[in-house]
Amino acid sequence: MENTHRLEAFRRSLKVPKSSAELLGNIKVNTKEGTKNFYKAYAEIALVLEENPEMLGVNRDDPDYEKTKTWFERAAEINSDDPKSSANKFIRAVSKYGLHYSGKSLDIKDETGMDGTKDRLDETTKIIGRGVVSYVIKKLQKHKYEINKQELNEGGNNDNNLKSIRILPGISEIINAEIDGALKEGEQDLAGWGGAFYFWDHKLKSGETIGETIKQDPEQLEKFLAINAAATRYTMKTELKERDSKEFFEGILFGVSAPIPLNVRKEITSRVRTKNYTGNPQKVDGWIFSKNNKWIREEWPPGRPPSPGGGSGDFTNREILADSYEATELNLRRNARLKYQNIDFDSIDVLGNKTIDAPPVHRNQSYLDQINPENFLPENDDLEFWSGKKSDLGQGKQEDLNHLDRNKEQENLGFLNGFPRNSLMSSQINRQSKSIQ
Repeated sequence: MENTHRLEAFRRSLKVPKSSAELLGNIKVNTKEGTKNFYKAYAEIALVLEENPEMLGVNRDDPDYEKTKTWFERAAEINSDDPKSSANKFIRAVSKYGLHYSGKSLDIKDETGMDGTKDRLDETTKIIGRGVVSYVIKKLQKHKYEINKQELNEGGNNDNNLKSIRILPGISEIINAEIDGALKEGEQDLAGWGGAFYFWDHKLKSGETIGETIKQDPEQLEKFLAINAAATRYTMKTELKERDSKEFFEGILFGVSAPIPLNVRKEITSRVRTKNYTGNPQKVDGWIFSKNNKWIREEWPPGRPPSPGGGSGDFTNREILADSYEATELNLRRNARLKYQNIDFDSIDVLGNKTIDAPPVHRNQSYLDQINPENFLPENDDLEFWSGKKSDLGQGKQEDLNHLDRNKEQENLGFLNGFPRNSLMSSQINRQSKSIQ
């Protein structure tokens, strides 16, 4: 495959430019004046951010430094369609599954007059690439002009005096531009945008976060859950099939670091494990759809202490009024699950190729099915340790727990909530993570 090693080879050939003027020249040559091969610009910018971010007016202490560096690293992999990259596989899977879920074509007509089609996602990444790289070129050109102007007025090289000028767009600008390209040009929606999982808490122009916007629409939430579960399983399957432990664990680190709420994370994890990507229509967020067409849930009676060794008899059934907002939301989510329960994500050729490098893996071929889950599942108290974040499980308001099936809580803590306890993980945990903070 043409793009199997091209990014890797280009990265090996890179050297940190000595000045912003040299970086500008490299980007213009490598991208044909900002018109193609955007992954080369992304990769070189990522290298500069790693080795000398001040050249781009970026400080390592900036709150968005890690996210910005990670975005350019991953963008290089996605734009080059690197078949070995877990980030590329996941983003392309989410995007293509999202289009498929909404009944959109994965291809678009070639407008060059040729009788053929082009990959819709490839075209979207090119649109985003042109926007980002053109912006950087313009800023670098302005920076070069200011340097030349200073040299004429004061003499000598005063590049250091201009390092405080920010050349790169901020991460919020980048994400908003990417979303605009995906929604306006790529015919995606927010739930189907590949970055929604990792940038769940990103604040949109509306003032709401991506997550808040998705959760306000029950059907969009169900779409998000379904395609991200399917994409997670696809990515893990292919990494295991290719025996690429580095990308496999890097994908896990990415999942753990994503700012997804606990109940959403666990719902996705449960679907990954069961392969029921669209979810159980008879049970939504712990609510059971009864034979009487009512939503009921077992709850502990308020103010009553649990009896020693108490069983299911200690719980009481709570019922939702049929005309309540909560019932309406549950009905919409149930209807979405029923509508899409037969959707076949495994038939989608995620990477747009049929080679042995990244084959579509069907459910009866899954490597995940051959793994003992006990080697991968953490205990409840491990969630806080592995994620590096404080868990809310011990807090007074356990709203997330209300959305979990108590009997399945232990079972549903899956790959995205922790790491396998084995010698391979021990070596991985000490390696510097590229995950988004």
